[in-house]
Amino acid sequence: MSPRRLLPALGLGGLAAAGLVAACNPWPVGTTAAARFVSRGLAPYGLALGAEGRTEMSLLPLPHLRFSRARIAAGSAAGPALAEGGRLTIELSLLALLSGQAEVGALALDGATIHLDLADPRWSEPLRRLGERLAQGPSSHPRRLVISRARVEGPARAQDLDLVLSWPVWSASLDCAGSLIFNGVPARFALAGLRPTSLMAGSETPVTLNASWDGGSLAAEGTGTWREGPRLVGSGSFETGSLPQTLAWIGTDVALAPFLDRFTLDGTFEASRGGLMLPDVRVSVGGNALEGAVSASFGEARSAVQATLAADSLNLAPCSAGSSACSDCRRTARPRAARASP
Repeated sequence: MSPRRLLPALGLGGLAAAGLVAACNPWPVGTTAAARFVSRGLAPYGLALGAEGRTEMSLLPLPHLRFSRARIAAGSAAGPALAEGGRLTIELSLLALLSGQAEVGALALDGATIHLDLADPRWSEPLRRLGERLAQGPSSHPRRLVISRARVEGPARAQDLDLVLSWPVWSASLDCAGSLIFNGVPARFALAGLRPTSLMAGSETPVTLNASWDGGSLAAEGTGTWREGPRLVGSGSFETGSLPQTLAWIGTDVALAPFLDRFTLDGTFEASRGGLMLPDVRVSVGGNALEGAVSASFGEARSAVQATLAADSLNLAPCSAGSSACSDCRRTARPRAARASP
């Protein structure tokens, strides 16, 4: 190539490279205008965005807006906060952006406080809007939600919540995994196979759930529905090295629990808002292996557990000799027909 042609080519290449670098690097934009633009994409879910401080935008590899001290609110930007105080990154659809529309493709929220109480009126409208969109069948939706270093405020408080929720546009299933510190104990959890559209339309969806914490684990697999509330039917297992500590960790207790140390449970179940039924269950406690059925009811004032379990033999040595609870246990326990109604 002659020098006369080489110089313009190099110039165009330099301009293209400079444009590429500029598109990859973030540059500041007006916070109020950017938050108002993103709120248009969140409005179908009953949400709005407010922010303070610096806001940046980058175009490559995908259009992103990054807000400092973001506030996600119900209804309008002045509405009650659902999450606030963190750094929010919004990924926008390039095609929608070229047409002047705000379509949220992914969200990442870091260091925020999340006000999580589904019974709080502030959550009513966003949950209703979300249910309506899902019940309408396949539609555009955010493909990914990432929460990191979050604090959860509400009936259940937690720290250091990390969560990754993935729902690709080509899949009907939603998967999520994460970790948190609840009542001072680190825990991990994962949910796979859930089909939100089927669930909100009243149809069945497969569900696979796993959770683990210091000294225990929970696994369940089955079919879920949401017609008159949540309902899950399937099989699962529960294991803990200390039942009293696990129950105290989640803020509850069961009669005789102080005498039940290592505890495992495995069988079929049916869970709903009102209670839990295990019609075919195997229980291992204190070196004893039992089989039978267990049911639990969850009331506002008091929860109750009933069990009819059979065993070839029972070893009651772990009970304290002078305990009145153990005296009752010895009087009522019979091989092959041990019944407990705490």
